Amino acid sequence: FAAQRQDGFAPEYSYAKDVQEVSMWSYVMILLIAALGAAGVVMYRRKKAAELMADAAEIFAYTAELLAAGDSIREAIFNCYQDLCSLLQQRDFLRRDFETVREFEVAIRQAMPGISNDALVALDNTFEIARYSREEMGGMHQEAAVQALNRMSAEINQLQAIAPRT
Repeated sequence: FAAQRQDGFAPEYSYAKDVQEVSMWSYVMILLIAALGAAGVVMYRRKKAAELMADAAEIFAYTAELLAAGDSIREAIFNCYQDLCSLLQQRDFLRRDFETVREFEVAIRQAMPGISNDALVALDNTFEIARYSREEMGGMHQEAAVQALNRMSAEINQLQAIAPRT
């Protein structure tokens, strides 16, 4: 034992090689699957946004046609507001069926961020007059409502024509 102590203790170890090397193809496949998943999510969201815009444009166009045909101004505008609220509620932009006009405006801004402020203000004013005003709505109100609805339809069509870059 004393002799070993003088020579020093030098154990010899033999290491086993790692057998579990991960192939580079595994990393490539994981990245490819992640990229395809991300692309799928982006395409799905764009499709849902396009469907929302198309449905809203249809509601605006239908209401403008009703007003041009001479239907009751207040009723047509309020039905448009209700239909848009229902559409936004289905897409989870509104919590309840009938929000205030300002909450509705916030929901429209979230759902359709490309709509101009002027078009939204004109639409809001139309909805506020139809919903809260006690005065009789006449030809001037009808003309303003048709202009606001047509402007919203035109802006939605313009947004749909431009390819999104995000």
